[in-house]
Amino acid sequence: MSDRTHTSNTSDTNKVSTGQKLAWGVGGVADTFMANTLNQLVMPIYNIGLGVDARLVGLALGLPRILDAFTDPFMGNVSDNTRTRWGRRRPYIFCGAILSAILYAMIWMPPASLGETGLFVYLLVVSTVFFVAYTIFSIPFGALVFEMTPDTHERTRIISCRTFFLGAALIAIPWLYWLSLVGGNEVIGVRYVGFLVAVLIIIFGIPPAIFCRENPRALKQLKIRFTEAVRLTLANRPFVWITGVLLFVLIGFNLIAPLSLYLNIYYVFEGDKELASELQGWGLSLWAVLGMASLPLITHAAKRWGKKITLFAGQALMIATSLVSWLTYSPEYPYLQLISVGLAGPALFCILIMTASMLTDVCDLDELRSRLRREGMYMAMNAFIVKAGFGAANMLSGYLLEFAGYSPDVVPSELTITSLRLLYAVVPAAFCALTFAMNWAYPLSERKLKQIRRVLDARIRRAALADRGAAADAL
Repeated sequence: MSDRTHTSNTSDTNKVSTGQKLAWGVGGVADTFMANTLNQLVMPIYNIGLGVDARLVGLALGLPRILDAFTDPFMGNVSDNTRTRWGRRRPYIFCGAILSAILYAMIWMPPASLGETGLFVYLLVVSTVFFVAYTIFSIPFGALVFEMTPDTHERTRIISCRTFFLGAALIAIPWLYWLSLVGGNEVIGVRYVGFLVAVLIIIFGIPPAIFCRENPRALKQLKIRFTEAVRLTLANRPFVWITGVLLFVLIGFNLIAPLSLYLNIYYVFEGDKELASELQGWGLSLWAVLGMASLPLITHAAKRWGKKITLFAGQALMIATSLVSWLTYSPEYPYLQLISVGLAGPALFCILIMTASMLTDVCDLDELRSRLRREGMYMAMNAFIVKAGFGAANMLSGYLLEFAGYSPDVVPSELTITSLRLLYAVVPAAFCALTFAMNWAYPLSERKLKQIRRVLDARIRRAALADRGAAADAL
């Protein structure tokens, strides 16, 4: 069935104010810094700067992400079952932002006396606690958007607002390694960079807790046991399909994310870390800018042709940009890589927005079946699956470098460079290609969602009438 829509504009009652959109949207800056900067910085700082074996660095970054994934469902169920005067989500968002900021700064301050094993243990322990704090913030923050409006297209607009701020953060993130090199020693410089990022996490992480509002109906519903919540969530097939799309795309993307810097250092610029980090910054900033610029087009396409077709377009563009990188990474024409890197921005932004918006629609189907709003558990199980993939990708990225023949003590050979280039081009394209069938299997068309919404709205009206009747009888 086609997912094409010809609906009228969002009703006034379902619209979310610009202020609340912005308040939730800026939280995406904090979320992005917490989720993405470690992938950008840990490998070059701990491997290139401090000389820790790439496999150990990958383990120290990957194992906490897997543990983090297992804590997500518990956090989601805790958030769903929390009842406070401030709501189910906002207290955790506030505290999680502050804790995450403190621990983030600590990651970049290992004692100077530690050897390789000590550095590995330090990174492993501090990053583990950091990701627990990140879970406290991210699960309630992500769940909050699910209950801000019942309108499917308004949800897409809210998520697009967050993605705009996410893009703004992504413009800055590629320059963090370059900033660390400004003083001539990245190991010292990253401490100042880490403190700056910690401040930004607090500044942008707290507004959703202060200015956004939650769905008051959810505070009245019955609490649900953890095991039953997990069972109901995993039984929702549309949830499994759309989470699978996001999982495989992000695994492919994160497996090769560190390789770009290595290619620029050892292939494009023949060992010059400063030039490599500068071009890396320009490339990923362009990636974010083009992704942000594509947001109106993505939102329009989703409303005009439907979310599934728009998602298919993003998947196809992602595959194309990955494969063409074999041609665009060149010592003769260093800036040619901006073509493939830049176009990957709209591709990934499209996938992120569509999967997030489709996931909010899944919660309506769940409410139809369970009569409960369980946004926290859906956000948590989605994060559990995706973060487990992140963790596996982080651990394997070090082995991917090893597989290609890279060693920090030896100048990479021509065979090693060729292997890195091939992996960088093929791995994300292969993982993304696997997601086409999952998108095709997603069953929630525009017509089906409208039918679900009509039933839910009728239930709400009946419940309101019953409450008024009970209040009148009490008088």
